[in-house]
Amino acid sequence: MSSRIKKVNKTTDNKFVNLFDVEYETKNGSNNHWTFASRKEAPYDEKGIDAVVIVPFLLKDGKKSLVVTSEYRVPIDAYEIGFPAGLIEPGEKIEQTIKRELKEETGTDLLEILFISPKTFSSAGITDETCAYAFVHCQGEISNDFTEGDEDIQVKTYDLLEINRLLNNRNNSFGSKAYAIMLFLTMTGICSTTHSAKNGFWLSE
Repeated sequence: MSSRIKKVNKTTDNKFVNLFDVEYETKNGSNNHWTFASRKEAPYDEKGIDAVVIVPFLLKDGKKSLVVTSEYRVPIDAYEIGFPAGLIEPGEKIEQTIKRELKEETGTDLLEILFISPKTFSSAGITDETCAYAFVHCQGEISNDFTEGDEDIQVKTYDLLEINRLLNNRNNSFGSKAYAIMLFLTMTGICSTTHSAKNGFWLSE
């Protein structure tokens, strides 16, 4: 915890997410307060990665397609278009989380991990939640048979043209980072049979 953080007060007592009021020193030397949400019991002391977001490319019949989820989210009362994701369980390696969440939310099996990002912050203005992004190849059949009972997730696969149509539909509700990744894929042509990932970098074959 830096010298700018003066006091941390937990203001709620919920099971999964809580609010914290923080007294901190501004750049001008005065004290101010900031409220944010955290999954952690001690936000500034715990430095691990909370979750992983998986960007899966399904390999089937010599073709590559992007696996995209549409999950009902209570705060927006809508289906958010994004990617399979989940919390990293205590003691679990991120590779195990990737394999488990991919199977649970899409029904597919992990074939190859192409790249795992460093720790990133979901929305640092309102939460200290962290996540890593994993780009993977997967195989098998798309299925909802493995989702948990309270999860409302639809799964589809898209080629480049279909991704572009998805992005251009202004009625869709996108996760912000998922939108950026999909836009990048359409601009670079990566989600096709003529591109692959090697050594953590996207390269044209």
